[in-house]
Amino acid sequence: MIIISNFSQEGDEHFEPEPLVAEHPFEAIAALATSFLPLGAYFTEVKENAVILEGQEGGCHTVLTLVGPPLEMEPVISFIYHYTTQAEKLADLPTTAMVDFLCAHIAERGNHPSLACEVPPVFESEELHRAVLYACGIVDEDDFAAGMRAKIPAIAIAAFFAQEPGVSFITELRILDADPALDFEI
Repeated sequence: MIIISNFSQEGDEHFEPEPLVAEHPFEAIAALATSFLPLGAYFTEVKENAVILEGQEGGCHTVLTLVGPPLEMEPVISFIYHYTTQAEKLADLPTTAMVDFLCAHIAERGNHPSLACEVPPVFESEELHRAVLYACGIVDEDDFAAGMRAKIPAIAIAAFFAQEPGVSFITELRILDADPALDFEI
């Protein structure tokens, strides 16, 4: 279980809604990919059990924190690594190496939003899709190609169901991607 908490400040006003609970890491990845990164959020801290992002949303300074057990955070760290590096292939690195790279990357560029947001905030971009697919463990060529054309929430849900024996990622993806409930805009 990953806890996603959000703190916003606009002038003297503070907003702290009830934290979200992601029952599965793929839920947390979908939330990052569809709700936070497209708004231009940038990573300020990455640990094996926590990730902190900051950004501006509607004139508010927002801090988003994801906290969970290291094992559950592994796919989230993988997503952040692949998104930050804009990797064009799956990195075969242990999570600790990804965390070390991301910490060095954050330290190198400092906490300046203009420098931190190297990846353009674009909803449903190719880089975002690729990072989500890698983090969800999708490596089969046909599955990957189908995922590149699908909605990001559908990718995360299909990957979750495809963990069960005999369940096909591509079949689940086709069912979910056709679901109008997954059509939404920020």
